[in-house]
Amino acid sequence: MRLIPDLSRLQFAVSSLRGKRRCILLLSLGLTAACALPPFYILPSLWIALPCLFWLINTARNSLAAGFDGWWFGLGYFFGGVHWISFALFVDGEKFLWMLPLALILIPSALACFIALAAAISHIAPAGYARLVAFSASWCLLEWARAYLLTGFPWNPIAVIWTVEPAPLQWLSWIGTYGLGFVTLIIATLPASLAFSKPMARAAGPVSAIVLVGFIWIAGEIRLPNEPAAKIENIRLRIVQPNIQQHLKWKSELRDRHLNNLLELSRNFQSDGLTHIIWPETAAPFIISQDKLTRKKISVVVPRNGFLFTGSLRTTPPSNGPFRLWNSLHALDANGSIVATYDKNHLVPFGEYVPFRSIFGFSKITKGRTDFTAGLMPKNLTLPKLPSFLPLICYEIIFPNVLFSVPRPGWIINITNDAWFGNSTGPKQHFALSKMRAVEFGLPVARAANTGVSAMIDPWGRVVDSLDIGKSGYIDVGLPQALPTTVYTGVGEHLVVIIVSCILGLTSITRLRN
Repeated sequence: MRLIPDLSRLQFAVSSLRGKRRCILLLSLGLTAACALPPFYILPSLWIALPCLFWLINTARNSLAAGFDGWWFGLGYFFGGVHWISFALFVDGEKFLWMLPLALILIPSALACFIALAAAISHIAPAGYARLVAFSASWCLLEWARAYLLTGFPWNPIAVIWTVEPAPLQWLSWIGTYGLGFVTLIIATLPASLAFSKPMARAAGPVSAIVLVGFIWIAGEIRLPNEPAAKIENIRLRIVQPNIQQHLKWKSELRDRHLNNLLELSRNFQSDGLTHIIWPETAAPFIISQDKLTRKKISVVVPRNGFLFTGSLRTTPPSNGPFRLWNSLHALDANGSIVATYDKNHLVPFGEYVPFRSIFGFSKITKGRTDFTAGLMPKNLTLPKLPSFLPLICYEIIFPNVLFSVPRPGWIINITNDAWFGNSTGPKQHFALSKMRAVEFGLPVARAANTGVSAMIDPWGRVVDSLDIGKSGYIDVGLPQALPTTVYTGVGEHLVVIIVSCILGLTSITRLRN
């Protein structure tokens, strides 16, 4: 046992800090933990930050003090994780730059309340391993709640760190995002036991963490096949990435040029055997549902027996009731006819609509003053000679629960415009979350972005081909076959929620009895 270090003195030094020094330490620990997120993937940073946070929570005077510790940590963690939101304000800086404190301070402060509440709840459990498990369970439970409260924002769940490699990501097919997140938090916090008083208790934590990491990795490798995913016959896709800078996208004098660029990238499909073309969110800078001339131009590049999928704005026809605006995906055939449409269901607050507009008194940051209207519901689209697919526009793909609201499709089309956020961490994190949906449900994901990352992701979360940020071009890929229904698809996310809730209940009862 002499080989196992005793970090009790370090724990004492950390937990004895008060005032500004304690807040600065917690902020730094939160920022350190954020280094484990995409695109940095510095996973050891989590094994430093979370044990130190747990020492502070474990030795806090009461639940309220533990909650304050969790909030300061969360402020650093979410600042590091979602600061990219502020990049969108620079697109029209003259109008929206005053909102910079909202993006950089207020949003991370609000999200930090989830970690604060997790820390406060966990302090109810007895000190030691019971509190360690309770902390992981309460963080997991509140991460799940974050996907639903106030329209939901499940960005960067802790399990996203495993998108660094396909092998550990396979656990999503069994226990989903929140199940893998709970296990991840346990593993990352276990080294805190190095400060426990008993030698056996000190050794158990890091040894268990190493064993669990090995088990996760090996089990994932066993599930992964060595060969590429089988492709569906007679289907070949072209995913187009035009790479249009956001501040130029809606300039009226450039719209024809943008459309011609898309058409040029979509030509010459006959020699490649392509059957379908996918353009990104709001790719066509026209209201094509009411513009026959533009649809006629687009029809020239649509494969004869296939379709072209494009994002486009959609509005109510002239003189047909009150004016309404939708963010839509259209499927066009070779005649230029719209054969299927999906309207985005989950809109971005302040980006596509302003909640309580009469109170806030300012416009959304996207072009125009009219708020978007939400589509009725997520829905699969079915077209001839093509497996049914679920269209997801922009950040709709970050919600695991969206796939439980529709019959299981054969694949997913995710169209997005991440040009709002430049070459920041945001588009890369968005792409990582797309991988998670593929593995959870065993479905391929075809992702078309205005600028990076456009890709085809197979049902094991492996990237078949991709185009990075800042590149204009296309990728021609086959459509991988979907896997049989995954365990997670069958049991859903609520089983994990029930399990972690029971864990919290048992640890609380133990504390009350003591």
